Amino acid sequence: MKKNSKIGVLGGTFNPVHIAHLMVAESAGEYLDLEKVIFVPSGCSYMKADIQMPEAGVRYEMTRLAVTDNPLFTVSDIEIRRIGNTYTYETVEQLTSVYPDKEIVFIVGADTLFAMDTWMYPERIFRAASIAAAIRNDKSRQEIKAQIAYLAEKYQADICLLPITNIEISSRDIRARIIAGQSVRYMLPEAVRVYILNHNIYTTRSRDENS
Repeated sequence: MKKNSKIGVLGGTFNPVHIAHLMVAESAGEYLDLEKVIFVPSGCSYMKADIQMPEAGVRYEMTRLAVTDNPLFTVSDIEIRRIGNTYTYETVEQLTSVYPDKEIVFIVGADTLFAMDTWMYPERIFRAASIAAAIRNDKSRQEIKAQIAYLAEKYQADICLLPITNIEISSRDIRARIIAGQSVRYMLPEAVRVYILNHNIYTTRSRDENS
């Protein structure tokens, strides 16, 4: 059955959500003519168990603040409401049930294509969703295209590359800068920056960053 339209899904810990996340989502929405992009903060991620992070409700609120002014974007709590470890295959399958007449497009960084083969039930992810990958500088186009061909052959994966250049912003760097008392202005939405400072996220006390 031909799907009526496409819905993008951008998952992650969003620890914290930042400008690069939003730019990738905007690029995917425009390039693929998506009806909307759903940001899905992870719940208990078995792949990030060694990383300290704020509780899921805090990461959800930061993500909500980040997307609230864009009518294309929305945020879902389907993973943070799930008990136990969070698995991507469950998320995309749940969304195909919620939106049976929509094509689900799972948005990732191209580096993620090299890890998905090790995720829980990757064949179910590729069966439930197509993939849109944003190119990152840590892999060449040749490497990325070879990986796409490999996944397409092994899983019949439907993968496209997004026409957006790499944005050198990472949540890890933002956290480190906050801890060091350095400015993160313009690296993440202003509402998120203010929320982090007002609630002492990542620090024991807020810093005014020369505001």
